[in-house]
Amino acid sequence: MHLLAEDALAELPTSPLTITTPCGPFVGTQSSSSSNDNNELCAVSIIRAGDSLLEVMRNIIPDVPVGKILIQRDESSSEKEAKLYYSKMPPHVSSKRVLLCDPMLATGGSACAALK
Repeated sequence: MHLLAEDALAELPTSPLTITTPCGPFVGTQSSSSSNDNNELCAVSIIRAGDSLLEVMRNIIPDVPVGKILIQRDESSSEKEAKLYYSKMPPHVSSKRVLLCDPMLATGGSACAALK
């Protein structure tokens, strides 16, 4: 899970950053998740399967705001569509970059429902 979380964070936009070291200046990059202000980033877990990935994200970025959603297939319908049962999001989630924590991807129904 740790590799999956790190790879997802590596996809975030970066900006150049120069650090002065005893050996001279070093030019690297800084992602939005490594800044001191994580107001633009949040992690949303699809309850149960996504909680393991969320735990790793919180180990990497301890102060990341967290949201939770519960989505399950509606077994009574013929289409077996994903149905939203619960949603609790951090404030101003619409203006944040959301890391959707769902490592269980079969049909993609839960992930598509979460994006709606």
